[in-house]
Formats: sequence, structure tokens, C-alpha cells
Amino acid sequence: MARLAVTVTETRHLVIEDPGLLMHRAWQIARCDPEAAAELGYGEPYVMNERQAFTLVLADCGGAGLGERAEQLGLRVVSTATVATCADSDPDRLVYEDERLFEPS
Repeated sequence: MARLAVTVTETRHLVIEDPGLLMHRAWQIARCDPEAAAELGYGEPYVMNERQAFTLVLADCGGAGLGERAEQLGLRVVSTATVATCADSDPDRLVYEDERLFEPS
């Protein structure tokens, strides 16, 4: 019996709502694991920008955790999108698509 292979991709679009909160969490992560932080580009002269802060927080939380804890990290989820495709007789055929937009709080 042939089995159907389905790929589901979820995408979250985020904005930095509170840069101070994001930076604070990133500094905590960098202090707890300086080697991992250095691998992600944080190091001397120990100045962190929002992109580095976001990268550290993302590496620490993972994608799913980031979406679930966005508010606690100074982020806001703007939208989410879910797409499912399957590889049967018609490769990469779309079988499901959903996008949700969130109002600013």
C-alpha cells in the first residue's frame, strides 16, 4: 500500500514591539551561555543590536516557543500562515492553506 507524503509548513510573522525587553532576555541568554552566544555572532566589543538579540532569543526558544512566548519576549505575532502540500501523482500539490492576521493589542 502506497502512503501519502504530506508536508506542513507553519510561518509566523513577528515584529519587535518592545526592544528593551527583547534585549534584556538576549543579554540573559548570552550571560548564561557565552559560547553559544559567540557562535551566533555575539562577542567583543559586546554591543548587541536587535537582530543579534532576536537571533539569540530564537536559538534559545526555538520557533514554536518564540511564537508561544512572543509577548514575554517583547515581540508581537502579526500573522501566521499554514500550508500543506503532498507529493502524490501531482508533486507539491497544495492541499491546505490558511493565513491569520492579528490586530495590534
